[in-house]
Amino acid sequence: MGASGSFAGGMFATKGRVFIASAFFAFAAAVLLVLAGLAQARNGAFSNTAEILVPGANTSGNAAPSPSTINVSGMAGDIADVNVTLTGVEHTNPDDIDVLLVGPEEGNVRLVSDAGGTTDIIGVNFTLDDEAANSLPNSSLLSTGSYKPTNFGSPADNFSGSGVSEATPYGSALSVFDATDPNGDWKLYVVDDEGTNDFPNTGKIANGWSIEISTDNDAPEIESAVGGTADEGSPAEITVEANDDPSDTLTYAFDCDDNGNFTDDGDIESQPGNIGECIFDDNGEYPVGVKVSDGKANGTDTATATVTVENAAPTATLGNDGPTNEGGEATVSFTDASDPSTADTNSGFRYEYHCDGAAFTEDPDYDGASTSDSATCGFGQDGEKETRARIIDKDGGATARRPPESPWTPTTATAERTWWRNPSPSPTSHRWSRSPAMATLTKDKRRRIHTPSPT
Repeated sequence: MGASGSFAGGMFATKGRVFIASAFFAFAAAVLLVLAGLAQARNGAFSNTAEILVPGANTSGNAAPSPSTINVSGMAGDIADVNVTLTGVEHTNPDDIDVLLVGPEEGNVRLVSDAGGTTDIIGVNFTLDDEAANSLPNSSLLSTGSYKPTNFGSPADNFSGSGVSEATPYGSALSVFDATDPNGDWKLYVVDDEGTNDFPNTGKIANGWSIEISTDNDAPEIESAVGGTADEGSPAEITVEANDDPSDTLTYAFDCDDNGNFTDDGDIESQPGNIGECIFDDNGEYPVGVKVSDGKANGTDTATATVTVENAAPTATLGNDGPTNEGGEATVSFTDASDPSTADTNSGFRYEYHCDGAAFTEDPDYDGASTSDSATCGFGQDGEKETRARIIDKDGGATARRPPESPWTPTTATAERTWWRNPSPSPTSHRWSRSPAMATLTKDKRRRIHTPSPT
């Protein structure tokens, strides 16, 4: 039936029926919800203030809208407590109202069913809270307050479109949502389960509904994420420092290509240590995504570190085809060229040669250097001769070699010596060569051409 009359002293009277008006309580509840939302990050208050008609059409059936939805986002941790408030409830037969809440992970609880009797209500606000002292009344007047979820169970409830039924079954307490993720769509299904043309009982939830959620966890917070320096092709370290509840066990993930998924080849999806390693093929600066998790719903924090990758010079073996005679030529050549960077190797190496043995004093010139891994050097006078050569990659990294008994050293010119002596007047000449693999001199005794063998 429709309502008409006058408002006075907080009560609404019409046709001998008493209605409870509670604008003050509605305002107070809204203020409390806002304050709760401004409290610590573990608590969140969310609302949908759109009117819900009960029923939506005809004299019974689903409300409109059905469902009424609240989207929760940005909460860290697992649910520890949930409370639901219906604001501005009015109905000519409250006993007809059935209310079901379905959570983001499909848990559900029947909040209200067949409570409050047949006395008209208007402007009633009530909160459903597992910790409330009392359940909703069965047949007495329904008034503003806090109540446990209550079901008086007859007739059987049917929340069409919810995917939930008596066979599911319905949950009986809000604790069914504990230890689940609070983020996502919360859906409120409201039904008027009884009404006829002779008794067209109708109502609404004038100011919609709200949900207050508390979680048991604060997400970890990354204090710093620092990328190290490494040569291309070598592991670069990323160190992460994070704060969290000491009772939580943290894991660390490293997204080496910084594309957000932490599962590509080379990424570290999860590890207990706070230092990760990423390998990069070419020199440059690279962002690396990092993630810290405490293993609970939304218990993560992310950041980005920057890794500096330096060029690594190529290496090769330098040799020659000496000895040779004065006035002759010898070929100096590189073999076994390699570079830790595939990009550098694919671009090809360049080479510089100093047949006179002069030291390299200029920076490597990749564009101006030879593409040949060998060079021919001529020698006009007898004696010990030294040549120098270096191999260069596209980034200007150069390696040269010292004499064979010394190790390879980046950016240092390498000397490779060719030894010979002038042929003697004797029927036998001596050519001396220094072996690339040995630090000793070997004597090559050969007969001069066109000279008879000595007797």
